Amino acid sequence: MDSVFAFAVQTLKDEGAVLAEIKLPDPLDYLWPVMGPVVDGDFGPQIESYLAGLPEGAPRKLEDLISIAESDRIMISPTPLKPARIEGFRDAAASGGYESASRMKSIKEDIPAITGQLVGLMQKETLDAIIFPTLPCPASVIHDKKRSQLQMRYR
Repeated sequence: MDSVFAFAVQTLKDEGAVLAEIKLPDPLDYLWPVMGPVVDGDFGPQIESYLAGLPEGAPRKLEDLISIAESDRIMISPTPLKPARIEGFRDAAASGGYESASRMKSIKEDIPAITGQLVGLMQKETLDAIIFPTLPCPASVIHDKKRSQLQMRYR
């Protein structure tokens, strides 16, 4: 991720962009408390809409996916789901969906407030754009042996 981001930054410089490093103030530097309720609230209804279009016998509910992911067949297989993904499924299932209070608060109050704060920062610093890596941390470990071996070949 770091090398891809560095390449993108260098490309912008090469094309004439003037870049300035800024420190994002709280809460702009970590938005999961605001975005998490939206992501969790949206995931369940959206995945269930997708599952509804699958052939007969496929899972239909998010809870079905959790059960399958936690089954011995998957857990001890060569390609288990990452524990964090299963936990994300659980969070989404418990969120309350589109109408959850936390999702609605994020959409109606938190996101507009943060948008205003971000626009204000851009005006104050006279910025046309903000660029940043999509993840501020290294990628998760790949639990799949085959993909891990493949990845090793391309390092």
